[in-house]
Amino acid sequence: MAKDETKSSAPAALSTEQHAKIRDTLQGGKAERLTNVPFSITVGEAIPETVRLYSLPVSVVEYAPQYRDYEYILVGDEILIVDPRTLRIVAVIEA
Repeated sequence: MAKDETKSSAPAALSTEQHAKIRDTLQGGKAERLTNVPFSITVGEAIPETVRLYSLPVSVVEYAPQYRDYEYILVGDEILIVDPRTLRIVAVIEA
């Protein structure tokens, strides 16, 4: 574990427009949609290492640069943006 893991800050919050763009971009993606996950869908919650993360498309990073180097998963009707270094959820977006 990194010494400064507790100091890592979440990226800046997204605007409603950015949420909509991310939702539209990821809707038709190839990520598997998960159900009945063994973790809470809450910002700050860690996800298990066994969950497969998907890279955010370049287009998402273009309009939401604060999410460069972050990944995502789909759980039910929500998109979870995850920091792959800490496996913590940094944003929850309604899909």
